[in-house]
Amino acid sequence: MVDTLEFDLSDEETLLKGSVDRFCADLAERRAEPRAAWTQAAELGLAALLVPEDAGGLGGTPETMSLLFEAIGRTRADLPALSAAVLGATALAAAPAAGDALEALATGETIVALAALEAHARYDVLDVRTTGGADGSGLTGCKIAVLDAPTADLFVISAATPEGFALVLVPADAPGLQVRPWTTLDGRAAADLSLENVSGTLLLTGEAAAESLNLALDRARLMQAAEILGLMETGIALTDEYLKTRKQFGKPLSSFQTLTHRMADMFVAAENARSMVYRGLSRVGSAPAERAAAVSATMAAVFKDGEFVLSQAIQLHGGIGMAEETPVGHYYKRFRVIARTFGDRRFHMNRYIALTAGGRKDSA
Repeated sequence: MVDTLEFDLSDEETLLKGSVDRFCADLAERRAEPRAAWTQAAELGLAALLVPEDAGGLGGTPETMSLLFEAIGRTRADLPALSAAVLGATALAAAPAAGDALEALATGETIVALAALEAHARYDVLDVRTTGGADGSGLTGCKIAVLDAPTADLFVISAATPEGFALVLVPADAPGLQVRPWTTLDGRAAADLSLENVSGTLLLTGEAAAESLNLALDRARLMQAAEILGLMETGIALTDEYLKTRKQFGKPLSSFQTLTHRMADMFVAAENARSMVYRGLSRVGSAPAERAAAVSATMAAVFKDGEFVLSQAIQLHGGIGMAEETPVGHYYKRFRVIARTFGDRRFHMNRYIALTAGGRKDSA
């Protein structure tokens, strides 16, 4: 059975949207340090949105959470929301042994980051060479591109154990764990992890661990798609303002028909992306294969539309669009990072084909 999604916001969602819009705009203006910013976000209940009520959370939905990520996209606010409130919350919610950690996550006291990617496997998060014991001890291996790792208190780490695929909860200060931080193209914090005989708490094993991880990643992908909507919205607004104020031959650029047609094409692409995000959100509660196919269809479409809209925004700004001082270029950088985080467009097109009724694999 396919979930349904109301396009109109409820009264509670309208209030939440107003709150997160103001919060993210203020945060972007102040450029607050991510840890301090997340503490403030938690006071608004944002850390607890996807945490079940019996664990001290709000028991919200991904549809509600997407309002926060659209606001993050519009403002480029730097928050560890994807790691803590989506990836961490989803992974921990399925694990009986994660009670205390989940409650601490819900209050914003603890930031949890997911360490699943490995260099040899590209985007295949179930192909792991990090090994560990059946009880979550002796973890040895490497993880790459761990979002928000420098500010994390706990890591959810995927590993191969005698009991099969597993998720293990590891403190950031665990002996044998090394965190090597680096900065992404858009200025965000990430890190690679090196583990040598590290001990942690076993959360889940086997199919339960694999499904928990896949659900967390699919939710995170949809939140990234919502963030791209916000990026496109601001990219269009910045370009529209520029065309109205910049003059050529004594006339504003907005008076040239060719440029207004390109703006119209950008708007249509953004609306198409929005409809695909709504479609993905409406299926996030479906059976795993149907959910995964819908998410990949969403991501493939949103990556295509986002590339068009934000690259056009830079082109319509002309040479100044490439300058560090021009905001539109930073929105494009953020998009490029998202479009390579948990699967690029080719990955999602091939995943969609594999999960649906066959067809020719994309070679583009």
